Amino acid sequence: MPDIPLPPVPGERKSSTSRVVRYVGIAVVFIAFTIAAVILGARFMVKNEQMLTTNASGVMDRWGGAITQGSPFITYVFEPAVYDNKGTLIKDAVIQQKMPSSDIKVNLSLSYRQRGQMRFPGYEVTFDADYVVANPFDRALPVSFNFPIPYSSGLLKDFHIAVDGEDYTADQDYSNGVDWRENLEPGESRTIHIKYTSRGMGDWSYGLGTYQGALPSFKLHLSSNFADIDYPEGTMAPTRMEIDEHKNKAELAWEFENLVSGQNIGVSIPKPLDVGKATAGVLFFVPLALIFFLGLILVLSSIKGVDLHPMHYLLITGGFFVFHILMSYLTTLVPLVWAFAISMGVSALMTVGYTALIRKGWPVIFSSVLGIILFELGFSLAQFFPEIRGLMLALIIISGLGIVMGFTAKVDWKGKL
Repeated sequence: MPDIPLPPVPGERKSSTSRVVRYVGIAVVFIAFTIAAVILGARFMVKNEQMLTTNASGVMDRWGGAITQGSPFITYVFEPAVYDNKGTLIKDAVIQQKMPSSDIKVNLSLSYRQRGQMRFPGYEVTFDADYVVANPFDRALPVSFNFPIPYSSGLLKDFHIAVDGEDYTADQDYSNGVDWRENLEPGESRTIHIKYTSRGMGDWSYGLGTYQGALPSFKLHLSSNFADIDYPEGTMAPTRMEIDEHKNKAELAWEFENLVSGQNIGVSIPKPLDVGKATAGVLFFVPLALIFFLGLILVLSSIKGVDLHPMHYLLITGGFFVFHILMSYLTTLVPLVWAFAISMGVSALMTVGYTALIRKGWPVIFSSVLGIILFELGFSLAQFFPEIRGLMLALIIISGLGIVMGFTAKVDWKGKL
């Protein structure tokens, strides 16, 4: 006689159906908040970029932009230009241009600028240079020297020019830079000293790339009150570098003889933390954080036989997401520490308070507290340390996994989920 299959037990069918409904409900909650986080993150990123552009432009107008100090040139006139009585050029001048021997000292002092809640990499620079202008030819020649003024700087103060130790005041029109002219005998030379203090934002560089010939003796020593040294794209590395992390300072040197190069010399000022970019990262990491947060609550509550309704998951996740909503607005209004503390405090109070009010026992409260610490606080803090963000996220996930493994090591999973 063939076996007749027994009908399913009504309680088992109901239990199986309720589990499916619960999982579908949790999935809907996850998808809904993921979409909300992505939309909020995209909106915040666009707003942050607009504010960043506007504020950076305002800071540059008031403080100054990236400074590029151009190299001076020496012009030797072998034959002057010839003009007729009407001023028409008949014959071009015969000239040759070279760069002078240079001994330059630069001091960069970090001076972050702030507008609203945004900070920008400002700096003050002291430029102190000696240029040797010589006549290497076998006859006396008219020689001119032109030093370009870096007009992208906010201002030039304490500007001083001296020729062989004597103040030079013959040129007071700096629209085309500083001009000096003199007839030099063969082998005769002059030392032109130029010093000024200025301020800018972003990068500081010294232009060598436009000169195609061989540079004579060239020395540029740069000191800074920061040790986080980086270089603008396309610039050459120093020939000597001393970094003191403890005193937070650096000494760099570029020293060459007869160098041929198309590169400039430059240093990038360390950029302060982009709070807006980090906050956008917090929002875009919500989906990953929610997977672990909801999974933690589901596992720890299920092993203790606590049955949470999808509405419970919806409201718990809502309390979790309050942090991200508040952060997206408060970071533009108050300092980062206050924005983070207020957002975290409100979110934790609402989430943990709700899990206590529903009276489902300690597993729900514990899992929500642990989830907030690991996947809200931990994941969010990681976005503000971009250098070690990946490591922090990995350690947080490993910690959460280890805790779950410890709690569930002796659990008989049959019928638990």
